[in-house]
Amino acid sequence: MLRYPTWLIATFGLLFSSLSAQIVSLTSIDPDNAARGDNLSVYITGQGTNFIQGSGVTDVWFTQGSSTIFSYYFWPGSNTTLTADFAIPIDAPLGLWDLSVNNSVDGTLTLADAFTVNPAGTPEIISVEPDSAYQGDNLSVYIIGQATNFAQGSGVTNVWFVQGSSTLTSYYFWPVSNTTLTADFAIPIYSPIGLWDLSVNSSVDGTLILTDAFTINPAGTPEIISVEPDSAYQGDFLPVYITGLYTHFNQGTGVTDAWFSQGSSTIFSYSFWPGSNTTLTADFAIPIDAPTGLWDLSVNSSIDGTLTLTDGFRIYVPPPPAIVAVYPDSGYQANPLFVSITGRHTNFDQGSGTTAVWLENGAEVIHALDFYAWGWEYINAYFSLPHDALTGLWDLSITDAVDGTLTLVDGITIFAFRAAPAITGISDVPDDQGRWVHVTWDASEFDGDDADLVQYGIWELDLD
Repeated sequence: MLRYPTWLIATFGLLFSSLSAQIVSLTSIDPDNAARGDNLSVYITGQGTNFIQGSGVTDVWFTQGSSTIFSYYFWPGSNTTLTADFAIPIDAPLGLWDLSVNNSVDGTLTLADAFTVNPAGTPEIISVEPDSAYQGDNLSVYIIGQATNFAQGSGVTNVWFVQGSSTLTSYYFWPVSNTTLTADFAIPIYSPIGLWDLSVNSSVDGTLILTDAFTINPAGTPEIISVEPDSAYQGDFLPVYITGLYTHFNQGTGVTDAWFSQGSSTIFSYSFWPGSNTTLTADFAIPIDAPTGLWDLSVNSSIDGTLTLTDGFRIYVPPPPAIVAVYPDSGYQANPLFVSITGRHTNFDQGSGTTAVWLENGAEVIHALDFYAWGWEYINAYFSLPHDALTGLWDLSITDAVDGTLTLVDGITIFAFRAAPAITGISDVPDDQGRWVHVTWDASEFDGDDADLVQYGIWELDLD
């Protein structure tokens, strides 16, 4: 038996290990196959590779004979791992392809027969969701294909439903991927009911048809089912939100009128706009003398005609007008006072408007020198409080053409005059610029209850 010296065996072992460590190669790709027309990411593994060294990977591609498919995006995860995105052409040759990776350190590495391109299955549409709608509906449908190529070539050119000689064409569509597509449809109110075929045409697949894919159901009887809010006071301005069922507020020429009616009385909306086929917002001004009680709500549209919600709205007598707030609610003798006054269910700017604003304490009256009504329920007023005005609580009154005279009892408090402090001394020496001067003043009514904490003197630097 031939025996080798131990030192020789060790030497060959080290040499073999060193040679093995220097082997640089591609070892695997996952997935290792795709169908024509597929878009996919593949995960490539190397041995002894340097994908992130130097200037990194510069290209990744498949080759079969004279045919090449380049990765359109790739990124190394480490020196030995790499991810690459491929779009397999619909006409790519079938069978085995070599995988090649080029980087600045290793050069071009190739894994022979690494990837298989399989024939694409027969393209077909397999589903549409939702698969039904009512006459008059607007909707988006989500179409799923199998082995389709919606995003290849020049993409999808048309999407439509067909029933006999009737056709409904999508007015907007966009492919999400090669096998998914979204399309928007407006189902006419007069569309034939029943089953419709779905057709999709694309530059690669041609026209694909899913028979009896979609059902159009008869629309229910259109009706108004609610209005919110469902009540108001005489004199109110308000928007109301109207909800319909099987209505077509947005179809045809849309809504032409919305109104309340009670007997021979009618209140028309002065502005309205549909939010959808089943929602509508309408603005109303309720007259101050509108009959109280229940009113019918009616809406007219070009498709549904006139729909009425009987007793859908109620008008109430408003609470008595009142002054509810004034700010500020106090002032001082011999000072100006500007106030903002808030009313409730008042009519300050209606008719000939507000004619007077005043304060009253017993026999004493202080009239506002100026006032301005800015809306039904708001007034700004300016007073000059006399130096001898009675201190304490005063009533605030307003007269307007609709409400008459309204009074907020004890609405304003007048406090005693607060004298300004007076300087009592300045300890200044002539021609002593740069020295400190002591200025003193007397206590005043501004000190209030905090007189013990008030400083009546201050040092200032004489700069003159």
